[in-house]
Amino acid sequence: GTVNLQLQSATIPPGPFSIVGGTCAPYPRTLAAGASCTIVIAFRPDGFYVAQGTLTIGSNAQNAPTLVALRGSAVARPVPATSPLALITLTLLM
Repeated sequence: GTVNLQLQSATIPPGPFSIVGGTCAPYPRTLAAGASCTIVIAFRPDGFYVAQGTLTIGSNAQNAPTLVALRGSAVARPVPATSPLALITLTLLM
């Protein structure tokens, strides 16, 4: 893009997905044209099932908020909350 992106927020409702790191926070944050940042999401199921969730990114983009569909399948024994079963890293590019 050619315009700065004003990131206002990144949220996930309570459940098996959670934001555990990345370089986009703290919010609000300005990303210059051509810059990027990451949002790291953990999937921590508490049983055997397919989970769905949504990452919502608030910004000044024309299509804001941006919704990112999340899906995870628990196929092994659940792990403690301190050990994520899977990590997803999203990179926001400007």
